[in-house]
Amino acid sequence: MLSGKFAALFLVMFIVLAPLAFWHPVSASDSNLVILVSDNEADYALARGVATLLGAKLVVAPWGNYNATVSAEVLTAGPDKVIIIGGPVAVVNEYTQDLNDFGIPYERLYGADRYGTNLAVVEYLKMEFPGQLSKIQGVVVVNGHDVLAMQHYLRYYSGMQLGKGWLLVLTGPQHINETLDVFEMVGLPRNLTYIASVSENSLNPMFPIERKQLEEWFSTHFGGIPSVRIDRISPGSMGRTYEVLVDVQNRTRRAERYLDGLNLPYARKNLENARRYISRAWDAYNSGDSTEAYLLAVKAAFMADSVMLEVHRAMNTVFQGSPKLRLSTKLQWMKEILDYLKTHGYDVSSLEALLSQAENALNAGQFETVLQELHQIKEKMPSSVRKGHSPWHRNGGGHRGP
Repeated sequence: MLSGKFAALFLVMFIVLAPLAFWHPVSASDSNLVILVSDNEADYALARGVATLLGAKLVVAPWGNYNATVSAEVLTAGPDKVIIIGGPVAVVNEYTQDLNDFGIPYERLYGADRYGTNLAVVEYLKMEFPGQLSKIQGVVVVNGHDVLAMQHYLRYYSGMQLGKGWLLVLTGPQHINETLDVFEMVGLPRNLTYIASVSENSLNPMFPIERKQLEEWFSTHFGGIPSVRIDRISPGSMGRTYEVLVDVQNRTRRAERYLDGLNLPYARKNLENARRYISRAWDAYNSGDSTEAYLLAVKAAFMADSVMLEVHRAMNTVFQGSPKLRLSTKLQWMKEILDYLKTHGYDVSSLEALLSQAENALNAGQFETVLQELHQIKEKMPSSVRKGHSPWHRNGGGHRGP
């Protein structure tokens, strides 16, 4: 039998060490994860790779603006946790408000730009999912603005077997420190692939990938370099530039729609620049110069995104100054969520009745009542939708049980 002194010491050691004995990093298989990301090419490519590593469902939101059906898609996935990749400009705060309202835990991972976001994501993986991070087959390095390189990554590297994908790392002349910080956490990869767009008359990357500086750092820091592969992508092959042009044209038109009716001179100037660049890009493409078309499209995309940033800031100011407009918008969003649920087999008739009462209260200027009705809808919503239950068990449709 232990003496009183040794028994007390044993008890203290047990209290201190027992939590460590049973603690382990979170496993991706322990929970139902959803990754929410915008359609920004860099964040989306990064998120696709992470979703493969973690076995998470990927939900994509339009960059810089809110779409209620995106929140509905997240909700119906029944997530235990949502990982948001991108800052509040890319994945706007209305989504986190919905997650708070519906009681869904979330983490937002982002930095000052796409390179900082890349670093924040890898830091999170290192802390929360070290097992999955250690299983990667290798690392793919691309310039953070080389859209074609990221598309190539999505086609051939992001959809590998669960837990054995390739991690995307962004680099660029002004962002080599973030790149090195990522490799500091990842370590020396077994395999390393550079993907770069090249013009038809040169093997040199159109956007720098900092290969020499990276490999010198590997050599001094790790005592060697990994097995290296280079994928060179031509803008003129397989209609790839055409896809980029269509995407950027759509982004420019979206920016134009959201800017309509707003007096934002700086944004309008950038919209005109975006239009000019995309027009010149189409001219270059039609004349057979895919390289010039691609470079102009990248410039147009940057301008279109800057317009959306200005619109986002302006609309936040408008909403703050008009409670009725803010509530009217929230009711419209809630209607879109309920419509989404209805088309996916959920019985939302009681929620629609509450929404109708809220709309009547808004028309009568009873803002407090509107908030109360919205609160009731959100309180009742989780029990009808969350935790991954089949919608057919919510309203009886298709249920084959006794």
